[in-house]
Amino acid sequence: MNGKERIIPRRRLDLGQQFDAVHKGVSRAEAASRLSRQGRKLDPRIFEALVELEPEVADKQVRTLPIADLSPGMIIEQEIRSRAGSLLVASGQEVTLPLLLKLKSLHETKSIDGSVQVSSPKGLAWSQESS
Repeated sequence: MNGKERIIPRRRLDLGQQFDAVHKGVSRAEAASRLSRQGRKLDPRIFEALVELEPEVADKQVRTLPIADLSPGMIIEQEIRSRAGSLLVASGQEVTLPLLLKLKSLHETKSIDGSVQVSSPKGLAWSQESS
């Protein structure tokens, strides 16, 4: 392998690691936006491939669930706004444990509605109650 052949796999790995680091808890589109704002030189072909890895829309099941039934890993499929209209959670946000605790707290104080539209990635089972 010559020097140039070693650089390309390393760039792919670097970009993959950077993307994973900013993708935690946000949609792929938001992660891509954050990476592009960092001003790093990114291989556009690899960058585009990472963004396009989004699960197929046909494979996505969207359900409305009570906040109490949400699980980490689900994807919020609607904007969640306070009763005053402030955006609290953007559509496409992945449910994490901290976000779940925040949503439960906001619901308990009646700051938000009690149900949310979510999708579940393949491999993350829906609970029995939500079927």
